[in-house]
Amino acid sequence: MRGDVTTVAIMSGPLVLLGYLTGAIAFTFADRDREQRRPSALGLEVFITATFLSVAGFAIAELSPRNGLSRVALQSSQVLTVSQSLALWAGLALIVGHMAPPTRRFRGGSGLVPALVVVAINAPTLFLGSLVGFAAGLAVTGGRPRPAVPGALAFTLSVAWVAWVLEWNSGWGVANGPELTLWAMVATGALFARWLGGADQADDEVDVNPS
Repeated sequence: MRGDVTTVAIMSGPLVLLGYLTGAIAFTFADRDREQRRPSALGLEVFITATFLSVAGFAIAELSPRNGLSRVALQSSQVLTVSQSLALWAGLALIVGHMAPPTRRFRGGSGLVPALVVVAINAPTLFLGSLVGFAAGLAVTGGRPRPAVPGALAFTLSVAWVAWVLEWNSGWGVANGPELTLWAMVATGALFARWLGGADQADDEVDVNPS
């Protein structure tokens, strides 16, 4: 049975907190394999992130009223439903949990792996933009992944804005528009801040080159 907007509002806090804790768990468990340079670290992070997004997405959809609109995009024709909006922000909480797990004194990974999984599921335009931006960054930096990250983040945010302005069809996931652009701005800002803070080098190496 679908609930109302109040029900979703009540559940949003616990769901975002659960997302954060899931991200922290993903990093903590994968770090055991990462210390030995095992590719399974990458697979574990992808699996945990995708599982959370799938379960959370189903739960949110069941709780959300039909045709509910996100407050952030209320004045735009490119609106998101309540379930889509909450799924995005819960996914962002998972990314933050990966970057700042409480069990590691808030010193975790780069957040890049869960971020890619979140956008691949929810925002294919941003996913493709991030891949193109990272590939271009690798070409400019001579194949060095870490220096390529800032350019990739900037390109991803630019793609989000252009997709909003030109009203690109997303294909799947959420619509390109104001709320997705706002989300991309917050997400890329958090990832860049973690990059400046010096994310675990082992994490970066496994993320881009699991071999």
